[in-house]
Amino acid sequence: MVASAIGLFVILGATKPTPEVAAIEETRFSVRTVEVSPEPIHPELRLIATVESAAQPTLTSALSADVLLVHAVEGQSVPRGELLLELDPRDAEVQRSQALAELGQAEANLRLEKVQARANQENLDRERELARLSEAELSRLVQLREKGLVSENSLNTAKQNHQRALQSLATRSQAVDLQPARIAQAQARLAAAESAMQAAELQLERTRIHAPFDAIVTEVAVDTGCLLYTSPSPRDLSTS
Repeated sequence: MVASAIGLFVILGATKPTPEVAAIEETRFSVRTVEVSPEPIHPELRLIATVESAAQPTLTSALSADVLLVHAVEGQSVPRGELLLELDPRDAEVQRSQALAELGQAEANLRLEKVQARANQENLDRERELARLSEAELSRLVQLREKGLVSENSLNTAKQNHQRALQSLATRSQAVDLQPARIAQAQARLAAAESAMQAAELQLERTRIHAPFDAIVTEVAVDTGCLLYTSPSPRDLSTS
């Protein structure tokens, strides 16, 4: 009976239907090729914007004067050194004339001090010689007076002459000693006059205002005939 059962199981296993195997489909990708070659590429991006200068300095006047001429206008591009504005130069010209006169006087004073120094030195030698001669004359008259050969008045006159010679020598010697200091003072006055002349020349140059760099004039705050003070700005510039 067991053998029959085993036989039946074998028969059923042999006659069992075979399951179908599902076919597996592979995924397919679409590939497109493009032939490329190296070349410079400059991408462009169009934008709507407002461009402003990073620096917008304001030119001001260094002196107060009437505006004579305005050369530049708003929106104009100006190169460095371009004449923008002219001020009335008459006050500056007067200051320059005064400085020039003071400079000439200082130069003349220095020349006079140098001439005086040479003259004092030469006269000092003469004063020394006169003092020596007056001393010798006084000694001679003293000896003659002791012998009764000259009057007391003559001796007194010789003494007075000798005292005057010594006084003149002392005055001349003092002048020679002070002469280096006087020359130094004259040189200092000359240096001051030269500085004043340079300042006057600078003021005259400032009556003509030039562009300090390449720029665009963005605003003109003055007009011909206006009195320009040192505080308001004559024009605004934008660096280009």
